[in-house]
Amino acid sequence: AELLTSLLRQDSLAEVALGPLTLAETQELAARARGRPAEPAFAERLYAASEGNPLFVVEMARAGDAPPGADPSAGPRLPAKLHALLQRQLAQLSPAALELGQLAALLGRTVDYAALAAAWPADEASLVEALDELLRRRILYEAAADRYAFTHGQLRAACCASMSRARQGLMQRRIAAALAAA
Repeated sequence: AELLTSLLRQDSLAEVALGPLTLAETQELAARARGRPAEPAFAERLYAASEGNPLFVVEMARAGDAPPGADPSAGPRLPAKLHALLQRQLAQLSPAALELGQLAALLGRTVDYAALAAAWPADEASLVEALDELLRRRILYEAAADRYAFTHGQLRAACCASMSRARQGLMQRRIAAALAAA
């Protein structure tokens, strides 16, 4: 981070924002990663699961489709390498930011600030601090005024997977109580 900041300050680095791959680009990259053509149905499932993120496309394409006996509509498996990457990203969060990410994950892909505030167990200042951290670390982004969304569906899934059943139950009860009070 320090190196990037320094390079940007010195005008020695140009950042290029790239959007997600299209379905056709996903199919082509998957074929290259697998060394054989990617069937259209596989490419569609891969595109949906990866959201066009090239790293996810390559790793999920290499891992292949759902294992035998699994629901084929589930799409490609999330390889251990990507799972570990997502878990490392979450492990770098403060406990409050992780808790807010988990709460947001239970509320949906896109969440309202009011819903987060209603279900947050502490004061608003700690909510804003945790939210700012999630934004800085690109777990969430501002989708609209007072609406936040996960930068990737797999990050949301990782937040859900990082909770024990007991924690999920506790947070779901908080959400239900907040909705009932609203």
